[in-house]
Amino acid sequence: MVGWKNMSMTEMSAGLLEGCSMERARKTGKYLELQIKRVLRFFPTVLLITLLMGVAVTLVGGQILAEKLSGEKQKKLAIGVVGDTSDSYLGIGIYALKQLDSSRFAMELLEMDEAQAKRQLLAGELNAYLVVPDGFVDSVVSGENKSIACYTGTGQAGLGVMAVREFAQVVSELVVKSQNGIYGMQSIGREYGREEDVYWDATNELNLRYIDFVLSRTDIYELETLGLSKGLSMQGYYVCGFVVLLLLIWGVNGCPLFVRRDMSMANLLAADGLGPLVQVLCEYAAYLLMMAASLLCVAALLGGVSEFLELSIPEWKEINFSVIFSFAVKLLPVTAMLTAMALLGHELVTDCVSGVLLQFFVAIVFGYLSGCLYPSSFFPQAVQRIGAILPSGVAVEYGARCMKEASVWGALLPTLIYLLLFLAGTWLLRRRKLQK
Repeated sequence: MVGWKNMSMTEMSAGLLEGCSMERARKTGKYLELQIKRVLRFFPTVLLITLLMGVAVTLVGGQILAEKLSGEKQKKLAIGVVGDTSDSYLGIGIYALKQLDSSRFAMELLEMDEAQAKRQLLAGELNAYLVVPDGFVDSVVSGENKSIACYTGTGQAGLGVMAVREFAQVVSELVVKSQNGIYGMQSIGREYGREEDVYWDATNELNLRYIDFVLSRTDIYELETLGLSKGLSMQGYYVCGFVVLLLLIWGVNGCPLFVRRDMSMANLLAADGLGPLVQVLCEYAAYLLMMAASLLCVAALLGGVSEFLELSIPEWKEINFSVIFSFAVKLLPVTAMLTAMALLGHELVTDCVSGVLLQFFVAIVFGYLSGCLYPSSFFPQAVQRIGAILPSGVAVEYGARCMKEASVWGALLPTLIYLLLFLAGTWLLRRRKLQK
């Protein structure tokens, strides 16, 4: 009692506050330890489910990717040719395009009547069709240059249509320029009094040079593929998309652990000094540990069998354990954000069935809009903008930058903002439930 009497009020208050802070820290640590133990106890089951989901998505994704790569290699532009091609020069030209020109590997010319061409164009069997007017070759010889009409579907806006239009423009340019060159040479010959058989021989020589130029035009340019979307190859893009989709679906794993049927335990913890913020942060830390461990375990498994996988990703010089595992480590900020989003979803529902349905719905809708299932560059601009600002879109962008080994700072900021917003939303929901 003498010791207490000799202490000032300030010292007594400081001592009490320090004691309360230490007691609260001890309880917080105990609750965090309890949540981690819960996670570890269920982790073998969770990991098994995670691996099954990972194998399923990998198999489906691998099949889709193989089909798309095979389709890209085999697909040609189908172009219908309408008109009288019995003219010897026109017939020879079409034959050369079909049999000799390098365009035969990317383009297929199909002769047909206009009714059939319209029908196949509407059915999507043709990318376009060309209508060659009667007397086309004679008009070119005489300098009149009748136009070849090019028809495409009104709703088509793909790369095939763009290539057809570009092809028609190039053909027109080549015809006009070569024609001007030949007529100009003949005019110079007449002006200088050259004999007719001399400049006709020169005309034939110049025509042959033009033909040789057209047939060997692939030697005058270099083709560089910038990527399917976000500057990635098809393989790299789908790897990023499928990883983000897996992380979204893995939110289902937390339903048995973090969906609360009643709030009695949370109320008891709050009465003991552990408020909603402490509860949410401790549960989030344990949940993030489970999600990160699941991701790294799957990466380690894939890295271990990477030697047996017949997969080539242009962004990676080689595929081995180190490359796959380091990519998974780089994705931990994205994992943290999507874990916080999943925890918010668990807080919104009161039973496990609703939680599973909600997580699957969010995974499919967000994954589709953000391009995890199909490249976002093929969507309308409005859908692309919506998908890009969704958490899943931010995650795909972050993964793409990691895949390209580019700077991630532009994608890290929105990732952290979403992370804080999800935790704040979970805290507000928990506080509201505790106040009821």
